[in-house]
Amino acid sequence: MSFGQKLKSIRKERKISQTELAQASGVAQRTISSYETDLSIPRTSNQLRKIADVLGVTPADLVSDDDRFLISSEEVEYKVEAKRLVAELTSLFSGGKMDEDDMDVLMLSMQQAYVEAKMKHHNDANA
Repeated sequence: MSFGQKLKSIRKERKISQTELAQASGVAQRTISSYETDLSIPRTSNQLRKIADVLGVTPADLVSDDDRFLISSEEVEYKVEAKRLVAELTSLFSGGKMDEDDMDVLMLSMQQAYVEAKMKHHNDANA
């Protein structure tokens, strides 16, 4: 079972909405949605821990062995790359700073665009 499937299942067992989970864990609701549809996984172990705490489970209850590997191996590289990317993107917006929710929305939009482009490329290659 994937991280997203586990998250959704446990959240529903606890009768907690995505919005309630988002507010209690400090993560944007769109981010919770992207987790549950397996478009992304938490960027940091701290994010994962906050979600697990709200659900009353351990972080290990939410992730598979594959997810654990991805989170630990990509976390450092992702932070560096994300900071660089956000710095470049914020310079496009008159140098203004982006808050955490805006960054989450931006990252989710980029992930969705990536998935759509990849699916289009796959469909074009198989046409």
